[in-house]
Amino acid sequence: MKLLFLGDIVGRPGRDLVRRHVRALAAFHRADFVIANGENAAGGAGMARWRDRVFAVMARNAGSITDFFNIPTNRVIELGTRIEI
Repeated sequence: MKLLFLGDIVGRPGRDLVRRHVRALAAFHRADFVIANGENAAGGAGMARWRDRVFAVMARNAGSITDFFNIPTNRVIELGTRIEI
């Protein structure tokens, strides 16, 4: 299974870009599944309070994605910074 991860979709420009190009990107990379990080896509309004709380609980209890998909750690490139919420 091939996964395509789209990181940090920001505001209306990010939403529009994803809307126009996600199918072509998925086809180009032959992705079976697309995962998009849309927490900043609300156009400045931020997430609703209940979504923010759900996200915080999920982040606190999340396991390693490499363990879940049995991906060897030497085959993964992680960009960004892990923070405590």
